[in-house]
Amino acid sequence: MKRWVLIALLATACTKSSGEGAPVVDGSYMVYRVSQPMGADVAEYDVKVSLAKQGNVYEMTIESTEPGETFEPLRVDERLVPETNVIGAYDLGRLWLPPEGRAPGKRTPCGTVSKAQKYRNWEAFRVDGLCGRAQGSRHYEKSTGMLVGFVLGQTSGYLKESG
Repeated sequence: MKRWVLIALLATACTKSSGEGAPVVDGSYMVYRVSQPMGADVAEYDVKVSLAKQGNVYEMTIESTEPGETFEPLRVDERLVPETNVIGAYDLGRLWLPPEGRAPGKRTPCGTVSKAQKYRNWEAFRVDGLCGRAQGSRHYEKSTGMLVGFVLGQTSGYLKESG
């Protein structure tokens, strides 16, 4: 009996959202510039992630300037986590690293956090590991925890614009 109570408590603790939410509001968006090798050429395109508040969740839409790619909108919580736990579109993984994950050695759903260092124009934590189906590095801005870049195999991207 004690064993089942412990399992139930752990399951609740692992699924319950705690603490603050991501620093986004209704209408927030992020545009990532993605570079992907295509044979001898490199394809470059933008991926726009938009958020629309619907009650206590957000509807996340993902659009791209890459021809032929479409994705169904996702429902995400205030921490920008979908029911599937990671954002599979473009292997984004997670868009926000909460404060409790912003320290070297911390383990997150997308890997292990390294010390903050310069990434493009940001001071950012690098998270290395498997997130969904993509092994790689994701960079989260030190103070906000928002995803500002990623390197997934030969594909890379960085935050071009947000609002």
